[in-house]
Amino acid sequence: ETGEMEVSKKVYQFANPVGKRNSLTVYNIEVIKIMEMIDKALKGKTLLTYTICKAFAKLEETGELEKMGFKSITEFGKAIYGLETSTVNHYVRIGKNFITDDFTVKAGLPELTVGHFIELSSLVENGDITPVIQLYADGTLTDGMSTKKVREILKARNGKAIEQKDSKTETDSKTDTTTANTGE
Repeated sequence: ETGEMEVSKKVYQFANPVGKRNSLTVYNIEVIKIMEMIDKALKGKTLLTYTICKAFAKLEETGELEKMGFKSITEFGKAIYGLETSTVNHYVRIGKNFITDDFTVKAGLPELTVGHFIELSSLVENGDITPVIQLYADGTLTDGMSTKKVREILKARNGKAIEQKDSKTETDSKTDTTTANTGE
């Protein structure tokens, strides 16, 4: 024998860095198996969440809610499943805008969490997700980025967009923009 031994090793990238650390190398095969189990379960949970989002969107589209005695999909979601109004609204919006009929994320986007999609929903107009895809394509947003980081980037971009709008209307309403800015 040459003294070689087989080593089990897996490197995990952190979803959220801890200080300057952003990865972990694991050598213990039992720990790797457990971590893989968690990874598969989380992927399954994501798929189930996509299914819930799309199902709520499809249910709303049927037009059957009123016949069943509900004013809205949110009233239905609260009565039948105990979900909050905002949760149901988010699920419907995500299901309509980001999830395909086979419960996968629309082409051009990574498999994101509901939290990510909630943040990105503000960029969608009339179902057009092109602005969202563009942010991933040009590297402004990246897969694996935390929801908090996505929110910060979108907030910074929206701030710039608002500043540009303000500078155009500055001559029209100088006092309005100053009042609006001090309110923040």
